[in-house]
Amino acid sequence: MSLILNPKIDVRPSPIEGKGLFAKGPFQKGEKFQITTGEHPSVVMSDDEFEEYKRTHDYWDAVYIGSGKHRVGTLPRADDPSNYGNHSCNPNIAPEGDGVMALRDIAKDEELTIDYAQFSPKGWSMECNCGASNCKKVIYGTL
Repeated sequence: MSLILNPKIDVRPSPIEGKGLFAKGPFQKGEKFQITTGEHPSVVMSDDEFEEYKRTHDYWDAVYIGSGKHRVGTLPRADDPSNYGNHSCNPNIAPEGDGVMALRDIAKDEELTIDYAQFSPKGWSMECNCGASNCKKVIYGTL
């Protein structure tokens, strides 16, 4: 089962990390949109279950949802293009309802980025390669 990528978005090589999501055309500040359409199969796991899952899987895409719970995607990365969204310390999109919203005007060919810290528990960290002028170099979870 594959999800369908928004026709205004493309997956391309990213200077931040691996592949990323790029605007095929402009998005206006405040514009709400979906990265993909279709069913996003996922499983909610406790901290312990998620730690075990990470030991037995080569990759994972997950969002911390609070109270020691994680929503873990069950599709391979290639079948869910939204998993190619990269972090930036100066993100241009943010969660909005069941989609995302442009935080500012986004130009054609600009990478769509989000702040991973807002989806990650305290104690989580990641080296950052975003290249933003305000890059923190290391990102820490805030939840």
